[in-house]
Amino acid sequence: MIGTPPRLAKALAASLFAACACFVLATLPARGDDDTKASDGRTRQAISFDELPTRTVGDPPFELHAAASSGLPVEYAIVSGPAVVDGNRIRLIGTSGLVLVRASQPGNITFAPALDAERAFAVEKTAAAPIIQVQPSDHAAALGESTALSVEADGTPPPHFQWRKDGSALPGATSATLNFAALSNNDAGSYDVVVSNASGSVTSGKAVVSVTRRAQTITFQTAAGNTFVGQPIALNAISSSGMPVTFELISGSASLSGGMLTAYSAGPAVVRANQAGDDRYSPAPPADQTFFFSPAR
Repeated sequence: MIGTPPRLAKALAASLFAACACFVLATLPARGDDDTKASDGRTRQAISFDELPTRTVGDPPFELHAAASSGLPVEYAIVSGPAVVDGNRIRLIGTSGLVLVRASQPGNITFAPALDAERAFAVEKTAAAPIIQVQPSDHAAALGESTALSVEADGTPPPHFQWRKDGSALPGATSATLNFAALSNNDAGSYDVVVSNASGSVTSGKAVVSVTRRAQTITFQTAAGNTFVGQPIALNAISSSGMPVTFELISGSASLSGGMLTAYSAGPAVVRANQAGDDRYSPAPPADQTFFFSPAR
C-alpha cells in the first residue's frame, strides 16, 4: 500500500483477512449437512440391481445379481408373478406372466437400511407351432349382403394368418376373420387360411362361400270401391326389388290387357302377379288377388 501510513495499512490488512476468513467459513459445508449420513447418524447405502432378461416357461432356475454399496448381503423377494425365490436364485413355476422381484438390505448398527430396488421380467410361453382349434365353415349369402369367415388358432409366438381363395393369397387378408362387406358374384369360391409362426405352419380346411340371388316379394293391392262388369280396373302390384310385375288371369270371366282387368260377367276373377327375377334377384313367390264384379249399371 504505497503512500499509506503504517498504522492505517496494518488496520486495512487485518480487515481484509477477517473478510476472507468469513467467506471461507461461509462456503464450507456444515457438519450436519453430510448427505452420506442418515438422520440417526448411520451411513447411508444404496443397492445396484442388474436388469433381468425375458425368460421362457420351463427355463431352469437362475441367479439374481444385486449388490449393496455397504458390502452387506442383499435379500430378495417376489413381489408378484409366476416365480419363487430361494436365496439368490429364482425358480419359475410353469406359467407365463410378468415377475416383479425386490432386492433389499435392512442395514446394521453402522449402515442405515437401503432403499429397495425392483426389477421386472417377462416369462413367455414355450414356443409352439400353431394349432387350429375352430375351422372356418361354409357360408351362403345373397348378393350385397355381408358375411365373414373366421378361424380360431393358437401358437407361441402368436400366429400370423393368410387367407387364400382358390389357392391364391388374398392381399391384406391377414387376420383371423375374413370379412365380406357386400358380396358380389366374384366372391363365390373356396377359401382356406394358412396359420404360421416361427415354429411352423398349418393350413385350415376349405370353406365354400356361395353367393345367391337376393329374395324379393310382391305386394298386390285389391281394387278400391265397387267394380262393375265391363268397367276396366287398373291392377296395382309392386315387387320389393323394384322390378316390373306381370299379371295372369287364373280364373273368372274376364280379360287382361297390360295392367288393366275387365270382367265379362258378374262374379269373382282371380289374378296372379309374378316377378321372374334376374341375375341379382330370385323369382318372387306369386301373389294372387281376387276381384269381385257386380252387374253392369
